[in-house]
Amino acid sequence: MILKTLRWKSQRFDALINYILTDRGRIVEGEDQTFAIYHNLPSIEKKEIGIAFRKNDQFRQAQKNAKVTLYHEILSFAPDDREELDQAKLEDIARAYIDIRNPNALCLAKPHIENDNVHIHFMFSGTEYKSKKTLRMDNERFSKVRRSIEAYQLKQYPELANSVVYLNKPVRQKINSITRDHNTRKERQYQMTKRVGERQLDKAQLSEMVQRCFADSKSFKGFLSKLQQEGLESYEYRGKTKGVVMKRKYRFTTLGIDKTRLQKMIKRDQNIESRTAELDALYTRKQQRVQQPLHPDSEEPDEVLRRREQELIDAVNRRMRESRDLDR
Repeated sequence: MILKTLRWKSQRFDALINYILTDRGRIVEGEDQTFAIYHNLPSIEKKEIGIAFRKNDQFRQAQKNAKVTLYHEILSFAPDDREELDQAKLEDIARAYIDIRNPNALCLAKPHIENDNVHIHFMFSGTEYKSKKTLRMDNERFSKVRRSIEAYQLKQYPELANSVVYLNKPVRQKINSITRDHNTRKERQYQMTKRVGERQLDKAQLSEMVQRCFADSKSFKGFLSKLQQEGLESYEYRGKTKGVVMKRKYRFTTLGIDKTRLQKMIKRDQNIESRTAELDALYTRKQQRVQQPLHPDSEEPDEVLRRREQELIDAVNRRMRESRDLDR
């Protein structure tokens, strides 16, 4: 069978009620031989049915984000199964669908059999009876409902084999970004566990390992390198390395690393990088100066120029020694 659902956001209850009960005039009152289901409805009169839907819609209006006033849903059967269908089977399948969809809602249901495309119309209220709870379905829930009613049909009426649609299709499993990221992290966890000798680390063991790497490191880069050698993967947050991943994310401070010492180590690495850049620039200027020939008309004697060059070289060496001291 084919199941379609249409969401109405207007309050034209009478229009849909009239359409379902008359099939645009093809169902003549007094001559109708088909059934009608008035689930949780107080009357079989069109006017009273409309009043019941309007009263129940007041509960939806009290729900801020609920905009669907009613659900118009249709179960269609294959034309090749028309000869196998009768009113008893259609009514049984219709009542089963109401139980699967939501037995706590208002529902008007009736089949239309005036052509080869036999189908059943359902008019469900937007919320359950005297409740704010909506009948909203996400794609996963809608897929389950379709497969459930079809499984019921196949079990009770196997002769309607031509109307089996959804059970013949494989279930599609949507992998969203969260699931994909979870799977990726599980794979990383497996690889890390493998690298640390197939042993499962608890938080205490992890903390001990991280603290040992930190104590043996003279720089933050060296610290990260030692963690990597131990099979531990670090993670970043907003462009800054914050901790390691083992089953879940652990901040360095959570694992017992002193925050002040960690910040000093990071600052020291930054200073070294800055000093290195300065030294490179200074050395380049020195090289350029040394390679320049002494000007023959210079007012200063050659030895004065050479002394200044030596002072520049000494400054370079002094800066280099300071950088090495910072890295200790």
